[in-house]
Amino acid sequence: MRFFSVDMERVPIVQANPTTKKRLSRLAGKIQAAKEADPGANTTALEREINETVYRLYGLEKTDVALIDRTLRS
Repeated sequence: MRFFSVDMERVPIVQANPTTKKRLSRLAGKIQAAKEADPGANTTALEREINETVYRLYGLEKTDVALIDRTLRS
């Protein structure tokens, strides 16, 4: 699969408000700190919080989220 700029220009990128940006940054920082302290650290819950925040940003329905989750697990 190849991505060309003309195709990527059509991909919607949602702009998060400052509060959401801070939340995502804080969660990512927690994951990074946990992995630096212990590369095998379980950060699944934090990753799930990030995913759920992004799903809300894009206004995804439960069926969309279920499809994404199934795809990521396989």
